[in-house]
Amino acid sequence: MPHRLRRVDRVLRFAPMAATGMVLVLMWAIVLWFTAIQQHRLLQESEKSLDLVNRALAQQTVGLLDDASVGLKAIEQWVNDHPQATPSHDRRLAMLASTLSGSHQHLLTLRVLDDRGHPAAWGDEPPDGRFTFGQPVPLPEQGQTLIAEPRQSLRGEWVLPVVRRVGHQGAAAFIDLDRLKLLHASLLPGSAGSIALVRSDGVVLSRVPVFPGFEGSNITDRWPQARALLALDEGTQVTGTATLDGIRRISAFRKVRGHPVTLSVTQGYDEALSTYFERRRLVIGSCLAITAAALLALWMFSKAQRLARLRQAELAAVSDESPLGMFRTDREGALVYVNDAYLRIHGLERSQARRGWLGLMPEAVRQKAQAEWSAIVQARSPWRAVRRLRSADGRDLLVAVDTAPVIVDGVVMGHVGTVKDITDQARGERALRTLSAVFDATSDFVIQADARGRLQYLNPSARRTFGIAADADIARMTYEQLNPARMVERYQREILPLALEHGIWSGETTKIDAQGRELTCSHVLIVHRDKTGRVDHFSAILRDITQEKAATRSLARSAAMLRAVADAMPALVAVVDKDERYIFANAAFERWQGASAEGVIGRSMREVLGELEYQRSLAWARRALGGEPVVFEKDYSDGARSGWRHLQIRFTPLQLADGTVDGFIGIAEDVTGHREEEARLREMARVDPLTGALNRAGLEYAFEHRARRGDGELRALVYVDLDRFKGVNDEHGHAVGDQLLVEFCRRVREVMRPGDALARLGGDEFAVILDALRDEASARTVAGKILAVALAPFDIGPLQVRVGASLGIALWRGQCGDLAALMARADGMLYSAKQSGRACYRVDAGLVC
Repeated sequence: MPHRLRRVDRVLRFAPMAATGMVLVLMWAIVLWFTAIQQHRLLQESEKSLDLVNRALAQQTVGLLDDASVGLKAIEQWVNDHPQATPSHDRRLAMLASTLSGSHQHLLTLRVLDDRGHPAAWGDEPPDGRFTFGQPVPLPEQGQTLIAEPRQSLRGEWVLPVVRRVGHQGAAAFIDLDRLKLLHASLLPGSAGSIALVRSDGVVLSRVPVFPGFEGSNITDRWPQARALLALDEGTQVTGTATLDGIRRISAFRKVRGHPVTLSVTQGYDEALSTYFERRRLVIGSCLAITAAALLALWMFSKAQRLARLRQAELAAVSDESPLGMFRTDREGALVYVNDAYLRIHGLERSQARRGWLGLMPEAVRQKAQAEWSAIVQARSPWRAVRRLRSADGRDLLVAVDTAPVIVDGVVMGHVGTVKDITDQARGERALRTLSAVFDATSDFVIQADARGRLQYLNPSARRTFGIAADADIARMTYEQLNPARMVERYQREILPLALEHGIWSGETTKIDAQGRELTCSHVLIVHRDKTGRVDHFSAILRDITQEKAATRSLARSAAMLRAVADAMPALVAVVDKDERYIFANAAFERWQGASAEGVIGRSMREVLGELEYQRSLAWARRALGGEPVVFEKDYSDGARSGWRHLQIRFTPLQLADGTVDGFIGIAEDVTGHREEEARLREMARVDPLTGALNRAGLEYAFEHRARRGDGELRALVYVDLDRFKGVNDEHGHAVGDQLLVEFCRRVREVMRPGDALARLGGDEFAVILDALRDEASARTVAGKILAVALAPFDIGPLQVRVGASLGIALWRGQCGDLAALMARADGMLYSAKQSGRACYRVDAGLVC
């Protein structure tokens, strides 16, 4: 596949995934933005709402505490103005206290305290236990007001004393906490909310709802950080779950103006944001469902893509292996795809494929051919033609071109087609027509039969001799019908096995003519095989040699036909007599030797082949002259192609009628293509397709090749692992990672020596075999170079990527048959290098394999 098409294929493969990924990332980014912003906004709204409640309660509390202070100061002033009066028994003071208390709906009650801090009853008021406490109320210094800890009276009522010293006694304003809590409870923000009064030193004066043991305790004992908050005038915060009841809350707090008290109003965090949490769950659940559906769709799309790529790969493999040249054009006639066979037929490079065929035509007709081609590829009908071209390497070609239109939505988008090189076919057809004319005119018998012996062709002479009409159907006749019984037995026992083994048989046979007379014939039997080596059909050339004159004429004609058949064969055919002199050579043999028939016939094998080649063939020739059929292969240097040609050669003894060997027939077939294909497949199995380095199988082959030498040379196995390579894949994708691996291999090859071997073991792991080292320092030098090229930046397109490498080195000397043990030693050194901080190497110089 051309590089441009591969890029388009990659874009089509990964674009939907990338687009879906971007949409999902954008969707989740919006979700995250929504959750963060919405949560913050709702939190701010809750804080504002709590702050409004806090302000209202603070105003109420300020009024209550201010009235308490004013009442206490009024009692103090009255006592100072009436020094002779007894405060607790003076009805005027009781009326004043009642008047001052009545403005707060029974929340505030003023009382005089004795010198020990116990509340005194007014006048002859009977004690009812409402202001009777287990402990006295503490008295402050003269002129000061104190908000004391909450007290529970004998009646079980809770009050908050606000105390001021009056002379040697005191006065107290008792705030009814039970009524105050009922008032606060009506303003609670939600079921998890709370309202609390906290003294500046941390003592809790009141809390709604009530938490046992909390009122009167100091919160700074539990939460020291509360000291900093109590020092602030106002503020908000979100508490953790380390609260009294383990509930996370939003809190708004404010100092009560003019008093050492902070008012705190809280709301349950989850309760305040319940709507937000419900919406967030709905949004996240919907996004998860969308993401799952998108991933499922991507998986199904990826699976469909893999199936499509598999089918595409199958079609590409079939196309590349097809002997037919295949192509596709665009609407302008330019070729957008060609297979390897197309390039091979035309002798073009892939870069010339777009319009390279036009350059193979005579210059005088190129413009006309271009115009005709443009019209052809825009037509809606198929097109077929035979063209004469001259290939890029100078060969005259005759090609058959067949095309068909590609129609999409009623529009012709171009044509697809095939190209077949029919040059040899045309020559063969011409030769066949010539040969058929010869066969029709010859008096020899020319017979062809299929692999089962059913007759396919009888020339006119054979038809006349065997009494078969010219227009008679011979499809149901067999070759055995032309032979007497004893000949059929000999044919099965002797002739057919030898022909199948050596490809050709010649000798004398007996036939029966139309009058029932036996004819003695010289007989040449040729076995024709298909490309797979299976028998396709047989050809037989027979001559009636019953009479000497007829035999002489028949022999001449048979020789001529044998020459024509042999010259039409692509194989090299030569016949050598018992004196090792050539008595026959076909045209292919003459071309191979670069000599005419006069330069071959009558000359010895030594003269024609040369001394070196003669010695290579002598043993086989002598075996054939001894009556033994032989088959062997030989390699020849092909200087014109800078390569080697591989021939499979058969020497078949040439037996006379009496069974003596008068020479041998040599048939050589070019099997270069088969051998090159075998070598190519072996090489592909040992090479990593991405980097061009050896794979693990190639490493094992390179190791075994060196291990078998036993030359005592010092060698090293370097185990290389790229550092931070996974991060490159994760951040930039596998395509960038693959390019980095290719570039790394190129750099390593530049610092390697010619005899060294580089292999990729998988992922980012490599191995290098260092050959013929002078000493351990040589291995360290190469290792240092590898580290240097790994640490150098890699420019991958617009990116500059940095990685590193860790190396483990194991040395060995002489023969070594255990690659696994050597790899284990190198791996141990690699692990040591990684433990030492990476970007370094460690050497195991034990020389033990």
